Amino acid sequence: MPNRLVVRREPDELQLRLKPASKRKADDFHDRYQRDRITDWLSLAIEKAGRDDEWLALYEQEARLTHSYERLVRYLIDTQHYEDAQRWAQEGISRTREQWPGIASNLAQQLAEVAKGRKQWELVAAHAA
Repeated sequence: MPNRLVVRREPDELQLRLKPASKRKADDFHDRYQRDRITDWLSLAIEKAGRDDEWLALYEQEARLTHSYERLVRYLIDTQHYEDAQRWAQEGISRTREQWPGIASNLAQQLAEVAKGRKQWELVAAHAA
């Protein structure tokens, strides 16, 4: 069984790996991919350390740096923060639709989930059409 102190410090060590990567270009696919993988590991370490209150800030920071809006919006939908999910999905669509249309398309689908979570059936139908 891992030492609880070690587990609590692992997210801090991974967070340090993200800082140098922030100087890279957000539009470079390889750099974005590498940073996203580090963020995935950091997210897992945060969960294992019981520091769940740190997820939102991490996901918000990374959404703007790596266009990982989908992960942030998914988290917000899963935690039923529909207003924030809608706002971030709309920002993500506007910032990715030109260069990364696949991301924008997935965010549009997530907006349908937001409407479903808010029980806005007319919007759910509009997204389905």
